[in-house]
Amino acid sequence: MTATTTTADDTSTPLSAESLAGFRAALRGQVLIPGDAGYDTVRMVWNKMIDRRPQVIARCTGPADVIAAVTFGREHGLLIAIHG
Repeated sequence: MTATTTTADDTSTPLSAESLAGFRAALRGQVLIPGDAGYDTVRMVWNKMIDRRPQVIARCTGPADVIAAVTFGREHGLLIAIHG
């Protein structure tokens, strides 16, 4: 499966299945994209007036996962938001 993401310069770019598989393998936590079980539940924020649909969600379990997620986002030019 390929996910299309909006980059920091407001352009769209595809993420290959290989990129996502590598990212999933690098994280101890869960990586979700639209269509995955649990995606809609995880993407919700407390303010229900905000309805964001990120193309990749990394559910980090520790500092190493955070580093891997930020590195992946930077390497692919993705916008990054931290929720904790």
